Amino acid sequence: MDLGIGYIDAKYTALDNQVVGLSLDSKLPGTSEWTLNGAVSYVLDIGNSGTLTPRLDWSYRSEFFFDANNTMQEDGYHLLNASMMYDNDNDNDWRITFFVKNLTNQTYLTHGESILNPAGFALVTPSRKREWGITLSTSF
Repeated sequence: MDLGIGYIDAKYTALDNQVVGLSLDSKLPGTSEWTLNGAVSYVLDIGNSGTLTPRLDWSYRSEFFFDANNTMQEDGYHLLNASMMYDNDNDNDWRITFFVKNLTNQTYLTHGESILNPAGFALVTPSRKREWGITLSTSF
């Protein structure tokens, strides 16, 4: 089992008089107050055939702003990933892993910017949807 907790109290403590559009209450861009993650896995011995290892990973990121003016915000979101690894424990050490990323198909933004002048539009980049794959690896 793994568990991680992150907390940051990031804030502006002083601003030059020439700064426009920001105040000491403005949030720093790209900074979530909380990040959390956890994982659980278990190695199952299947005799002379090797091992199977199921794994589940979860992460959370609290809300944050993409820009210094705090006009483009991403709400907090959770992500869930899963995998199953078969490891051949003989002299020809190889493993195969089936994985699913973003298991719950969560939609969130990975980038955002607000262009206010002259056209006044916002540009955002959505996250990748659920994806799955297989990896094959060997050690030598």
